[in-house]
Amino acid sequence: SSHTGALAELDVGVDALFAQCGVLRVSSVEELFDVARALANQPIPKGNRVAIVSNAGGPGLLATDALVNLGMNVAPYRGAIKTKLKKAIAGLGTVNNPLDLVAGAGGESFKQALSLIKNDRNFDTIIPIFVPPVTINQLDVAKSILEGIKGTKKTVLACFMGAGEGSEGVDYLKRHGVPVYIFPEAIAKALSLIDIYRRWLERPRYDFKTFRVNKRRVESILKEAISKGEDAIVGEEALEILSSYGIPAIKGKIAFTEKVAVSAAEEIGYPVVIKINKPRILHKTDIGAVVIDVRSNREVKTAFASLKKKITKLKALGQQRFSVSVQEMISDGVETVIGMTTDPSFGPLIMFGLGGIYVEVLKDVAFRINPLNEGNVDEMMQGLKAYPLLTGQRGAEPVDIDRLKESLLRLSQLVTDFDKFSEIDINPFIASSVKGKSKAVDARFIIKKS
Repeated sequence: SSHTGALAELDVGVDALFAQCGVLRVSSVEELFDVARALANQPIPKGNRVAIVSNAGGPGLLATDALVNLGMNVAPYRGAIKTKLKKAIAGLGTVNNPLDLVAGAGGESFKQALSLIKNDRNFDTIIPIFVPPVTINQLDVAKSILEGIKGTKKTVLACFMGAGEGSEGVDYLKRHGVPVYIFPEAIAKALSLIDIYRRWLERPRYDFKTFRVNKRRVESILKEAISKGEDAIVGEEALEILSSYGIPAIKGKIAFTEKVAVSAAEEIGYPVVIKINKPRILHKTDIGAVVIDVRSNREVKTAFASLKKKITKLKALGQQRFSVSVQEMISDGVETVIGMTTDPSFGPLIMFGLGGIYVEVLKDVAFRINPLNEGNVDEMMQGLKAYPLLTGQRGAEPVDIDRLKESLLRLSQLVTDFDKFSEIDINPFIASSVKGKSKAVDARFIIKKS
């Protein structure tokens, strides 16, 4: 199996379909109703900026941690709003976000704070959190919250933590269209899902691109492989398929002897990488069929002899004549993986993620149903945990994102044009910060069984 096939768990097709169609996926029935009550009663927030007002520091911090961990923005109060809040809550607490009104704060304190925050353009959602003390009337606080947010177009989701069943304050807010949750983490999860939906609604509309390609050359390579009864295309033929569709790939030279390998290395320029070309091996790194950073003629000869000896021991050569591929070595850039697998329900799924030999361990990948447009590609990239590595982390140069995007779109066209491939792996695809240096280093095409 290819890396792409191994990473395509049973549910990735459903996740891809939902992501492309704007369907929110929840993990429980409770979460389903948490999201539904927010969407049914409140407007969709215009952004991910959240203001929290609480009469208890702990729940406020719990809400903040949950929101930030889910990608929401809990920014501090600034400028005029901070000055006004200081005056309004003088003696009750410090002005931070979350805004802690302290335990003794009653309805009037909530009303004053909310009436100011509702007009602050730096926030899209307001979360009032109330932990009822014995001495404070819950209904009075609920009425004050409603008066404080009166006229706002912001999303308001309340939390009455520990209010208990039959709380008059909770019922009052619900009757007036303000959803109330038991715990702040539930609000954070619901908001983060709604924010995904907001971004889906706001996404630009893209057409599907078509590139000029050499389709006939791919047809020829595929026809020859099928006529030989092969179940996969690897090595130089695989890289040639990529080149035929405009996906940049490393140029290599095939060598059947040490002398030819040395000549190829000298022509390419040291350092080089030497891989077993024949026999055909899907996962070369797993058996040590790749030698990197080869820097001299002597090292080329040593690598050639070592790889040939290894294959002889494995008895994998059969009737094939042993050969290696000598390739330029690319040391700078981010290793990514691009691929395709076939889902029995949804057809071809295109994959993109962090690549290299640890791709199946890290599993930082995203799938989308073919065909892809630019919007789909943007979503795949930006959804990765490793996305900052592509945009330039800690002073590093950003990679050539445009070349990476185009390569994914070209692969999408290749998959659309040829339904004979069940799986495709391009691993690694080195994403370089230097224009023209981003290239596929290795590839494999698994042919469907007829």
